[in-house]
Amino acid sequence: MKHWGKKPTHTFEQLMVAHYNAVAGDLRCPERIVSAIRRLKPFFEGKVIEELRRSDIAHYIEKRKSVGISNATINRELDVLSAAINHARYKWEWEITNPVERMSLKEPEGRLRWLNRAEADVLIREAEQEPKSPHLADFIRLALNTGCRKNELLKLEWDRVDLKENRLYLE
Repeated sequence: MKHWGKKPTHTFEQLMVAHYNAVAGDLRCPERIVSAIRRLKPFFEGKVIEELRRSDIAHYIEKRKSVGISNATINRELDVLSAAINHARYKWEWEITNPVERMSLKEPEGRLRWLNRAEADVLIREAEQEPKSPHLADFIRLALNTGCRKNELLKLEWDRVDLKENRLYLE
């Protein structure tokens, strides 16, 4: 929308507050967004979103890298900014570009690690102490003994469980 021939402008703060208010109820972990905003704010505070350029994003990346922040952390922070900009573009029809697009940094391959017996025993013991989740220890034992992930176990259907033989049939 134009007013007197000029496009309206929006500050970083306006964007982030509006985005957070719009999506916070749908998020599993809104603290992650708040944490990212806290890290982005010192750099982008007061900046007009419509004037944000790829060079600003590159400068942010370099500044974060210079203090030893990992590529993965920088990517998560920029993901929040990019999501907010895209939300404003598509939901609120703000006429802005997204300078964050295709600025992701290369991340190392995730490491593969298994718990050893002592770590598994500690995990199970701690789970047994959790009064709000009485089945947690059993769930962990099942996951450790089958190698299944959480969702694989939670989505397991009864026709794949044989209680008489104590077996699970996995694909």
